[in-house]
Amino acid sequence: MGKNYTAEDYMDMAMAEFEKGNQDDGVKYFYKAAEMGNAVAMCNVGTFYLNGISLDRDPEKAFEWYKKAAEAGHEFAMFQIGEFYSAQQNDVEAFKWYMKSAESGANYAMTEVATMYLKGAGVAKNENEGLKWLKKAAEFQHAPAMSMLGRMYELGIVVEQDIHEALKWYVEAANLGEEHAQERLKVLFDEGR
Repeated sequence: MGKNYTAEDYMDMAMAEFEKGNQDDGVKYFYKAAEMGNAVAMCNVGTFYLNGISLDRDPEKAFEWYKKAAEAGHEFAMFQIGEFYSAQQNDVEAFKWYMKSAESGANYAMTEVATMYLKGAGVAKNENEGLKWLKKAAEFQHAPAMSMLGRMYELGIVVEQDIHEALKWYVEAANLGEEHAQERLKVLFDEGR
């Protein structure tokens, strides 16, 4: 009689196989954990289908697995569903899923929500809400959000122009490796600002 494995057991086996370089076996174990309802595994299976990792590339199956993971509360899966809708130019649905991911704490989704508010894409344009979400993403250490804030303060977009505030955000983003912020800092320092 064989052992009854739990989803967590399959997750452990999957990780062990990936660490040994056995990608195909690792994917099989993730798949088993996903079928047992593990949200992380479901999201991983979605990614495997999306990118053709040890499974035939199948965006429809990827979407199905991301949807299952999102319904189980996985924030990255929620974001990925937003990405699917965004690629289809369905901004209303994209915004809905980005917002769910952002409300779950995903800083990268917070930046998308901010951008959509600022542009009025999929939601009524609301610069104050956009700025609020962008600052929240920055507080959660999302370097692109910090860089965007730097640019907004540098140019006075939505906010009052403030070069000191711009520099603050650019420095924080640059310290996290954000290239645009590093480039802007170099330009501003070369200009003597």
